[in-house]
Amino acid sequence: MKKNICFVLLFIMILTLTACGSSGGGDSASPSESSGDGTKVFVYGADANSATFDPCADLQMRSGAFLLLAAGETLWTVDEKGEKIMKLAESAEWTSDLVLTVKLREGVKYSNGNDFNADDVIYTIQHMQTTPRTEAMLANIDMDATKALDDMTVEIVFKAYDAAFMDTLGNQGFSMLDKESCDERGDFSWFIGTGPYKLAGDGVNDKSGWTESVEYHFVRNENYWGDAPYYDELYCKFYSEESTRYSDLVAGNLDAAYFSQATYINNIKDGTVDGATLAQFEMPGVYGLTLAAGDGSNGALKDINIRKAIAHGIDIESIVNEIGEGVYNVADSVLTPNNWAYLNTGVYEFNAAQAKQDIDKAGYSASKPLNLRLVAESTAFNLGVAEAVQAYLSEVGINLDLSGMGDFSTILPRLIENDLEMSIGGPSNGSGNDPASVLQQLGPMSNNGLLRVTDPSLADLFNKGATTKDQAARVDIYKQFQQKIHDDYLFIPMWVETLNYGVSDTHKSFSDAVNANCLLDPCKLTD
Repeated sequence: MKKNICFVLLFIMILTLTACGSSGGGDSASPSESSGDGTKVFVYGADANSATFDPCADLQMRSGAFLLLAAGETLWTVDEKGEKIMKLAESAEWTSDLVLTVKLREGVKYSNGNDFNADDVIYTIQHMQTTPRTEAMLANIDMDATKALDDMTVEIVFKAYDAAFMDTLGNQGFSMLDKESCDERGDFSWFIGTGPYKLAGDGVNDKSGWTESVEYHFVRNENYWGDAPYYDELYCKFYSEESTRYSDLVAGNLDAAYFSQATYINNIKDGTVDGATLAQFEMPGVYGLTLAAGDGSNGALKDINIRKAIAHGIDIESIVNEIGEGVYNVADSVLTPNNWAYLNTGVYEFNAAQAKQDIDKAGYSASKPLNLRLVAESTAFNLGVAEAVQAYLSEVGINLDLSGMGDFSTILPRLIENDLEMSIGGPSNGSGNDPASVLQQLGPMSNNGLLRVTDPSLADLFNKGATTKDQAARVDIYKQFQQKIHDDYLFIPMWVETLNYGVSDTHKSFSDAVNANCLLDPCKLTD
């Protein structure tokens, strides 16, 4: 699946992909129905497993998300409307402008029997603040002033109010950590959480819950504070090749699996896979052409006429529908329709004549073309989009150099140095669905030279949206922000990514078990 190039500009990590393991027999029955002893089992097909059990560092794979949603828990979650749903916290109230007082749920234990308490919350936040992938998300927390008022109450003190904080702490990557066991181990060679499931074994003498390059195996957590989940056991199978994952779904070896390749997605949608249906969900992030229109630009794209020529010189709808083969939706704003602050600013109209007029105003033409370089990861989809954009812009008077495309390790130095003019990606590096989080890369403090806003009025809108507590006021602010981004051609939205699952027909509750981030929460499955 496509990586968000802008995401990596702030949170740089290299995922280690390992070969997929075996997936069991070829019985055509759904795995959850095939247990002979009455044990209810659910088998999920994911990507390659991550290289660590640290939720802050390298659990961004689909398999890692499944692990955290099954065995970990956050203080709260946030739904599509921005409403908090309490989990390990009983309440979270702003007791002053910069102080959030969190009262923890009584009687919660980790799967190893340790009690969950205020020290665990402080330890988890401290760990997040010292991990490169997450430190910027919690930069506004004053850890010197943050403290435990008692075993079950934490006072989190902020240097400045951060509207994205509630959304951030509700993401599965911020599952609470057991301070005692982390201190004892000194590493993240196992995961211990408070969730309804746990990895089989203890992670010391018995590590049967994880077979490297093969699977996670979960069993019910007998110490869980809430209601027991529907399934007795879960398996999360690792696949580095999507073709193998698809074959196992066809063979009936998987209850569900996620897919990113159009061929497999459309086969499932069209009914080619017997006994399985497609469940498709629109993800929070928007992708498109990112332009060096701020600091770090070589200067050319500071001219709005050039940005307009790019936006109107490409047929966005045709590119997305043809290259995406029906898998992705055309974007009409920098936020998606399922966001509570969404404003439909419209798809930029394809108008080659207007684009030529705009490029002429900037001093370029077909006989005197502007040369721009695009840096992006050369996935099949990114390459298809880049080549299509290149062909369209060549008719306008812009030569797009694609030599900057390559594998992640090749383009990483340019990403770090902001040695960029154009890229393919999006403004999101946050978590959840709060615009303050989703649009972090557009913030005036971002280190992303392609997206960072420099216009004072736009920066002011961003800061107001991120620091205002009143939800209705924030909706209005973010609608103004979206309109200005559109009017100034600072980012060219093209498509909304979808998360696609092939699901056995026996699982009618599957859609209800997909959370606000479009990830499968196995604890919510009821059949």
